[in-house]
Amino acid sequence: PSALVTAEVQVKSHDGAPVPLSITHKRGLRVDGQHPTLLYGYGSYEHSIEPGFSVPRLSELDRGVIFAGAHVRGGGDLGQRWYDAGKLAHKRNSFTDYIACAQTLVEQGYTSAGRMLANGGSAGGLLIGAVLANFIGTTGASMLLIRPWIRMNRYRVTAFHIVFFIFIVSNVGGCLTPIGDPPLFMGYLKGIPFWWVF
Repeated sequence: PSALVTAEVQVKSHDGAPVPLSITHKRGLRVDGQHPTLLYGYGSYEHSIEPGFSVPRLSELDRGVIFAGAHVRGGGDLGQRWYDAGKLAHKRNSFTDYIACAQTLVEQGYTSAGRMLANGGSAGGLLIGAVLANFIGTTGASMLLIRPWIRMNRYRVTAFHIVFFIFIVSNVGGCLTPIGDPPLFMGYLKGIPFWWVF
């Protein structure tokens, strides 16, 4: 543990909201913009990014990789209001928070364009997918790790699939929106420009 340094900085998002960004790297690492940086994000289901131990991550850190965690809206890092501000019609806040974190890592000299790796699994894949589809030029990320949640383009999508998807989602704890509120659901879809890529 003494071989590593962890800091949390507050990043200003597009609307002025302060977004926590955790940064971990090897002690004594020169902050010169030359280090590969993995920026992880999730931002869904009120899930918080908590500190944890990972053997593969330890190996990466030892080799000079910087690990950063973007605690974007939609997660539970700052409570219920933080979660609510990143879901449904406000989902776009998750994306812009992540982008602000990526830009801060470049501006503060931790990494540079072309040396950043974006990572988000499961529902975090939606976050990374939206960033990839709409904002990749602003983050400077050169490679993305996306796990299967967003791979809907592999399948032939018909009206039946869309209705079935809406039905399933609306009945799993209301994670997107009640099926009986079409304006709210359309607001949600408009906030996720990634949906229109398919």
